[in-house]
Amino acid sequence: MSSDELRTQIRQTIATIDPLDAVEADAATSVLAWIDSGAPLFRDHGPVPPRHLAVYFAILDENRRTVLQVDHIKAGAWVFPGGHVDTEPPATAVLRETREELAVVADFHPAFGDQPLLLTESLTRPPGEHVDVTLWYVLQGSEDMPITGDPSEFHRIRWVGLDDVDGWVESCYAPAQVRRYLTKLQQTLGPAVALRR
Repeated sequence: MSSDELRTQIRQTIATIDPLDAVEADAATSVLAWIDSGAPLFRDHGPVPPRHLAVYFAILDENRRTVLQVDHIKAGAWVFPGGHVDTEPPATAVLRETREELAVVADFHPAFGDQPLLLTESLTRPPGEHVDVTLWYVLQGSEDMPITGDPSEFHRIRWVGLDDVDGWVESCYAPAQVRRYLTKLQQTLGPAVALRR
């Protein structure tokens, strides 16, 4: 795939996301303009370029109503697994990161497929602050699946309950974004994964 074809594919992926609210709609407008400007989309090294693509993903155990999180060393907080997008489609980056960071082969959740659920723009913490344009995905899995978190990336991993969001969300990096992501998750899955407010 040529770089122009990849840019077009990423633009189409972002354009098809149904915004949750005005915040996400504004992010989509901003990101589409960034893509159309011809600016580089992928990280070269460290915080360069100062705006680039990233992915997060939740591994959802639908039977237990839990999702996997990682205690990220650099972020200094609990986050969903993920990482920067190399010169590749974002969905490919998700599957690569599951192998590299967790040593698992996971499938996209059938309710969501290989399309992102949420789009966000975030200024990262210093040093090396930059803007992550992040696409959030959903994978299917189980608390029983063997997972080996990369010790150079994570202190530990945990499964957290969708019915007890208030008990853990404030320990996350960008808790408002996590709540918005979980709201969209609930809207897609319906009342079987109802989230307490």
